Amino acid sequence: MYGSNLNSYPRALGNIEPSNFSVGASLNMPLFDGMKNRANIQKTALELKQLHVERDKAIAQLMTRLASMRTNLIYLDEQITENNEAISELTDKEKSVRKLVSKRVASPIEGNEAKIDLLNQQIELDKNSINKIAITKGIEILTEEY
Repeated sequence: MYGSNLNSYPRALGNIEPSNFSVGASLNMPLFDGMKNRANIQKTALELKQLHVERDKAIAQLMTRLASMRTNLIYLDEQITENNEAISELTDKEKSVRKLVSKRVASPIEGNEAKIDLLNQQIELDKNSINKIAITKGIEILTEEY
């Protein structure tokens, strides 16, 4: 808008003539974007596919790890059963050797060896039990839902 009074804006509005007033609009729209939008859509689609592949790979690794842990758990159950059976046998053997030592049929060294065998078997049982607990907790953590 143009008016003739430079010192007072309201007076300048009064001096506006119809030929001095114009209104316009501008629209800026590209006619050709160089396939930029299509490329962005394809790029996003490929990134999404890549994320799906990575997710599936992580799930497969998790399932493999869980299967391995479950196999180890079954093996440890068998080992614990064998340890318990061996402890039962070694306890009987240790008692028998102790009786023989008290009757002086066997030497005290044989009694100590029987006791050592029994203690070693109990240590193996404890190790297997601890490993079983650790694997069980690991499976619980990996299969926990959020």
